[in-house]
Amino acid sequence: MPGSTKFSYDAKRNIVSVEPHWELSSREEVDRFFAEYVRYLSSLNREVYMLADISHLKIHPSLVEYYGEMSRTSVLDHLLGFARFGGASYDRMLIRFSTLKAHLDPNIYATREEALAAIEEMQRSTANRPPG
Repeated sequence: MPGSTKFSYDAKRNIVSVEPHWELSSREEVDRFFAEYVRYLSSLNREVYMLADISHLKIHPSLVEYYGEMSRTSVLDHLLGFARFGGASYDRMLIRFSTLKAHLDPNIYATREEALAAIEEMQRSTANRPPG
């Protein structure tokens, strides 16, 4: 049975908050998971920062590498930056591993506050970057 993701967009801060409720146990489920993200992010017609609560996201260990690939090739074009938080230590470790295998920064934290602080730092770094 497919899962679902709750999306909310804070236009003032340009941050999409996501709360996925998925148990990914096949490549097809991973594909559906990322298709849902692409649909939502495309509808915004702008690049955004993403703050993800992964407390209800489970990835079968055999899919970790594929999940990382799909993360890099599907949603990254829509994001200025991202940070994830929550979940059990084991789940954070699997997602951290998938992100590293995809050659991305893990940006995964234990708490929402830490993840939000990371996004705010990304925003400051981008604002202070010289043009060109």
